[in-house]
Amino acid sequence: MKAAFGGTHVLMVTAVALAIATGGGLVLVAAGVGHARRFDPLRAILASQALLPHRWQRPVAHLLVAAELVVGLAVVVAGLAPNGGPGIVFAVEGGLYVAMLAYAVVLYRRRPAVPCGCFGDDGPASLPSVMRTGILAAGAGVAAAVTSSPGAHAAVPLPLLASGAVAIAALAYVVPGALRTVDTEGAGWTH
Repeated sequence: MKAAFGGTHVLMVTAVALAIATGGGLVLVAAGVGHARRFDPLRAILASQALLPHRWQRPVAHLLVAAELVVGLAVVVAGLAPNGGPGIVFAVEGGLYVAMLAYAVVLYRRRPAVPCGCFGDDGPASLPSVMRTGILAAGAGVAAAVTSSPGAHAAVPLPLLASGAVAIAALAYVVPGALRTVDTEGAGWTH
C-alpha cells in the first residue's frame, strides 16, 4: 500500500472517504425507507416547497425514493465488499448528492420557511442540512477517485470502515437537528 499510494496519508484519505461514502449510502437507504413509508407526506412536502410543477411532484417523489434505495444499497454493498466495488458506484452517489445539494440550496435560499423533508424532518432547510449534503457529496466524489486505483479499498480494514460508516450516518442524522435546536436560541443561520 505504501509504495502504490504514497504512504499512510493516502490510506487515511481512502479510509475517511470510504467511510463518508458508505455512511452516505446508509443515509440514502434510511431516507429511501422513510420516504417510501411516508410517501404521501413526501408529496405534500414537495407541493409545499413549490419548486417543481405540480405534474412533476408525484414522479419526482417516486424517482427520489427509487434513487435513494437503489444507489444507497449499491453504495453500502460496494463500500463493505472485501475488495470494494467499482468507483462508478461512488461517482453515481456523488452525483445524486450534488443534485440533492443543488435542490437544498435553492430551497434554503428561496423558500426558507417551508419543510425540507430530509430524514422525515418537518423543519425547514437549514445551513447544517445543506452542509451535510455537501460533505456527503464530497466524500462520495473522493471515494470514487481513490477507488479507481487497484487495491485501494482492500487496504482499509473492514471493521474500521463499517464502524466509520455507521458513525458518519449517525452524525449525518443527529448533527443538523442538534444544530437547529441550538440555533433556536441564537440569531439564526445567515443566508
